[in-house]
Amino acid sequence: MNTFRSLAFVAALLPLLLAGDALANIEAGTSIAVLPLRHAGDVSDTAASRIADDIRALLKSRGANVLAKDKSERLSHNRRAACTSKKCLDDLIALCDARMLLGGRLTREGGALTLQIWLYDAKRQTQGKPLLMATLQDRCSGKCADAAAQKTLAERATRDLIAKARSLGAPAYITVQSTPAGGTVRIDGAPMGVTNMTFGVTPGKHVITVEKPGFKLSMHELDVEAGARGNVSAELQKSESGDGSGGNSGGGGAGGSKVTRLFAWITLAAAVGGLAAGIPLIAIDGQGTCDSGHVAGLCKERYATLAGGVTLTAIGAAAAITSAILFYVSSSSTRGETRKASLTPLFGAGTAGLRVDLTF
Repeated sequence: MNTFRSLAFVAALLPLLLAGDALANIEAGTSIAVLPLRHAGDVSDTAASRIADDIRALLKSRGANVLAKDKSERLSHNRRAACTSKKCLDDLIALCDARMLLGGRLTREGGALTLQIWLYDAKRQTQGKPLLMATLQDRCSGKCADAAAQKTLAERATRDLIAKARSLGAPAYITVQSTPAGGTVRIDGAPMGVTNMTFGVTPGKHVITVEKPGFKLSMHELDVEAGARGNVSAELQKSESGDGSGGNSGGGGAGGSKVTRLFAWITLAAAVGGLAAGIPLIAIDGQGTCDSGHVAGLCKERYATLAGGVTLTAIGAAAAITSAILFYVSSSSTRGETRKASLTPLFGAGTAGLRVDLTF
């Protein structure tokens, strides 16, 4: 392969490509990693490497923050298959800590030299597919040695490629903020990140949702034009449905507090009934009359109600304490505090009770 002829072809092509709107979303300071060009056919390693170097130089001239060549080469080392899947591209983005990836493939078969260049923008690609920026083909056989012929061919191919790139449209941006921050953002159902951040999207209508544990889902619809920036400000409201972790008491939200308050009223009724029955029974124990003909201690006319009265009074007192605690726990939802109660009935031989586990 004529390395100098190929380099001249690419050198004539790339400035035109980069000068147009095809890479308009590469702004000054944008971090970008240029991966080594894959090549096949009558293409040498040296030729592919020099073309990649030219691409890096041109990107730097536009103010892009280009990842060092040696680091880019280490990232793609041992990757035998082309990296075009979302997982592969996202893995590379994370490894090199860059916003964009640029890669390509250079092939030569017979008299045709083909160069593909693609760009992956982590902020723009919501569908997880790389943005194909250029597919160039040199079919000029022996006349390629003529500089004028190279320039004419490159200009003609570049016009077609820039038109194709422009048809993709410039990206739009949506800035999502939430109070409190840290909400998970989904755009059209796809998870994008957390607030507060700016996300790149395709122009048009989008549905944006912001969710955060303990808060209601916030949903917004926004129509953004190409190159424009839309803003979403979400005031997250505390959830009334709870987080479902209240156990038997229903603690963990307004729904849980309603159940807790119901148990509080039930135990309060039990307390009133137990105390109302137990205290009088204690009071009347031993009262009554006993005729002299009865055996001592077996007077049927005297009331022996102490045991029952004490039992009912104890149950009533325990129910009253439990009721007070449950009313206290159920009031947490109005003050935004975290209080939970779990009620467990206890049964045994000749015994019964209620276990209350509290969390403050």
